Amino acid sequence: MSQSPTLTEEMTRAGVILGTAAYMSPEQAKGKPVDKRADIFAFGAVLYELLTGKRAFEGETIAETIAAVLKSEPDWEALPQTTPWKIQELLRRCLTKDTHDRLRDVANIRVEIKLVLTEPSQPFMGTGDARRQIPWGLAAALGILLFLLGAGSILLWFGASRPTPSQATTRFVIDLDPNHNIPLQITNTATGRQANSFAISPDGKHVVYVATSGGLQTDLYLRSMDQFQVRPIPGTDDGTDPFFSPDGQWIGFLAGDDLKKVPLSGGPPVTLTTLTGSSPVIAAISWGETDTIVFGTASSGLWQVPASGGEARQLTSLDSEKGESGHTDPDFLPGGKALVFSVPTSDGSVSNWLLSLATGERRELTAGSRARYASPGYIVFQRGDSLFALPFDVDRLQETGEPIPLTEKVRVQPITGLADFAMSDTGSFVYLPSQDASSRRLVWVDRQGLATPLIEDRQAYRRPRLS
Repeated sequence: MSQSPTLTEEMTRAGVILGTAAYMSPEQAKGKPVDKRADIFAFGAVLYELLTGKRAFEGETIAETIAAVLKSEPDWEALPQTTPWKIQELLRRCLTKDTHDRLRDVANIRVEIKLVLTEPSQPFMGTGDARRQIPWGLAAALGILLFLLGAGSILLWFGASRPTPSQATTRFVIDLDPNHNIPLQITNTATGRQANSFAISPDGKHVVYVATSGGLQTDLYLRSMDQFQVRPIPGTDDGTDPFFSPDGQWIGFLAGDDLKKVPLSGGPPVTLTTLTGSSPVIAAISWGETDTIVFGTASSGLWQVPASGGEARQLTSLDSEKGESGHTDPDFLPGGKALVFSVPTSDGSVSNWLLSLATGERRELTAGSRARYASPGYIVFQRGDSLFALPFDVDRLQETGEPIPLTEKVRVQPITGLADFAMSDTGSFVYLPSQDASSRRLVWVDRQGLATPLIEDRQAYRRPRLS
């Protein structure tokens, strides 16, 4: 059984099954296209065997083994009772048959194993005392796997990752440079477009934000989570609306009418297209796994452009009978075959919609705006200044529960009403908290900059107008 690869003279032809049966992923066993997630599945099978002394998927023949891979679950009861719950959860995420729910990057597995080995004690899922030292045999097995991962003996390809979310919620504040200001209303100075304030990389390790520094010109600044310093991104003068590529290696942005991208590692920006002929862009732009960039507009639907550059092409049109006044804030779902977006209407209401790129079919999801996908299966969206998470099955493209409150008092831009937040693929999100508006005053300001209160009463004033 260990010598069961299918080798032919046309081994690279599509549909040929190639691999060892007991360690094949379900998509590999079906002869379907595979990526690094197939190797994640094989890694899980090896780790399971190290911990239990038996194979995760067994059969008397190759056919029976492949059938077990496709239909059966490993015997989870065979895991030692002393197996840390983090390792159990890691195994389940490696050996899930659904590629969308499977771990995407071996680097995250290595981090989890290292944490288990370095922590002095771990909670276990077995009976008896809930906190015990890791047995030396288990530690040895994990150490072997950690060494193999670090040495590269298991060949996996590194790229975009959607790792398992943290079991514990952590909250922290990212301090801005004292000279930087993220304006309450960021407007692209060249075009007058309402702009998005910031973006977080898919792996949650980098934040890019738009800020002014002593003037009206906006620039993009990069803050890495493992550093205290914030650095400007060269070539992003008048830059707004930052967004990341799926692999996190590029930062896209708008500069006037030009849609550009710049390498995260540094380098000159590349102009992808000039957005003439399309309606003003409203907030977020999304870069999908199929290397397509989609942006929303105020009055003509969604548009798309190749990530390598080219002419923008209209993707959706407004439904005038339903009073639609725009299609905004698109966000690709995993796999790049569907996206969610917001639809404001002439009566002032806003709702989130789903679009299938394969069929063009669209349907309403829920009231709210700024829908964003969050691993392992949620649509995060905005209602007023609050954020909610809607349980969502990305394979069936269906809601699976009721919205769950996440947080409130998120800063909302005054004209568009859009909340300032962004999601990473790791389940982390970054947002700007709302400012206390109840203490504002109405004032006259003369040409010398002297402010004189009109009235002493303090309220949540905004958008004053003169007769």
